Amino acid sequence: MINMDSNKNNRSSLLGCLFILLLVFTSLQIIYNVFDTLKNIRTSEYVFYDFRLRWQECAYVLRGINPFDSINGGKVLPELGKIDSVAGTMPWSYLLGNIMIPGFLPYKLALIYYNCFYVLSAVICFALLWKQTANNRFNKMAIISIPAFWCAWYAFRLGNYGTTCCFLVVVSILIYRRSLFWKIIAGVLLTIAMCKPQVAGLFFLTYLLMGEFVVPLVCLCLVGISYIAVSIITHTNAITLLSQILTQGTNYDNVNINNGLFTILRNFNISTTVILMLSLIFGIAFFIYGVKRLRENQENTFLCFLPAAICSSFWFYRNPYESMTLIIPVVIIALILATQHLTPTRGILLYFSLIGCVAGYLVFEKYGYILFNHFLKNAYLARDIALLMEDIMYIAIMFIIINIIRSSKKEHGEMYASV
Repeated sequence: MINMDSNKNNRSSLLGCLFILLLVFTSLQIIYNVFDTLKNIRTSEYVFYDFRLRWQECAYVLRGINPFDSINGGKVLPELGKIDSVAGTMPWSYLLGNIMIPGFLPYKLALIYYNCFYVLSAVICFALLWKQTANNRFNKMAIISIPAFWCAWYAFRLGNYGTTCCFLVVVSILIYRRSLFWKIIAGVLLTIAMCKPQVAGLFFLTYLLMGEFVVPLVCLCLVGISYIAVSIITHTNAITLLSQILTQGTNYDNVNINNGLFTILRNFNISTTVILMLSLIFGIAFFIYGVKRLRENQENTFLCFLPAAICSSFWFYRNPYESMTLIIPVVIIALILATQHLTPTRGILLYFSLIGCVAGYLVFEKYGYILFNHFLKNAYLARDIALLMEDIMYIAIMFIIINIIRSSKKEHGEMYASV
């Protein structure tokens, strides 16, 4: 009994130190982002750049125009402007995206609404995390501060709604077990998050593999309805709508784009389509393997979502600023720490896994790239080596966590058998 209390105290102390450290960095980063955004809002075209693209797309579709007609210069409305050539998203997002970025509002009002929606989704997410975790106050504060730290890097600036989608995925995970009504709400939230399928797609599959069919069924129906509605409103064939964005994505050549685990192959003249398919196949296979290994532990359902959280970082493409997908594995690992019975050694290993998810982007994708480029003098190769090392680290983290959980479960089983 004394040993168990000592373990809890040690864990609380570690969480307390982590909380204080992250609180300082989070506060500084948020202050910097706010001031930097306000300072450059009138002079930099990149401030809220993504927001403007999504707002234009939604606004054009609500006026019955396919966004690609504007992108290609065919139909340009003066009050909306021509959509940049790098724009385009999944067809259902043109309608569902209005929930986060309303194309029916003027630009400035839509921007205010978007930021309010972002803050509200963050508050709800953190409030539910607070309620979900153990009673220890430091424990609760650490769980909140960890995703807050990561979000701080991507708040404001580009106005990319990927962070909001991450919040919605986490909220759906936290509420789906309550009742049928909350399963439906979780399905609606997952539907909105499917505006970023690279964020929400594997969580959709996780619900199916867990036998929780209500959430994915609601999601599938709403996405399907939105897709068909966009096709009808824009008078564009549904297949054409999908092929337009797929063509756009595979033809977009940018050194900063991460096309998944096999991005480095582009240095050997392998096409983007092949690279994406390889990343997709390996990512889904590794995801299924992870779920299969962890779903045996029915006492902690958060474990089942961990493979999706980890694999979301490398199973498909993502822009550098879309590394906010790492919010989800950070939250899931933090929840496992708060709810799983672990020895101090295993707890510390899990802490290192958590910190690895937070630091991976900074160590490899940001500073690692600069270091490799200094020696290689090749921006593409330097970026891709950094991305590969980052993805390998996430795969290693996944194996570490699987072994921690399975060995912990085996140890508990042996203990109860001996009793």
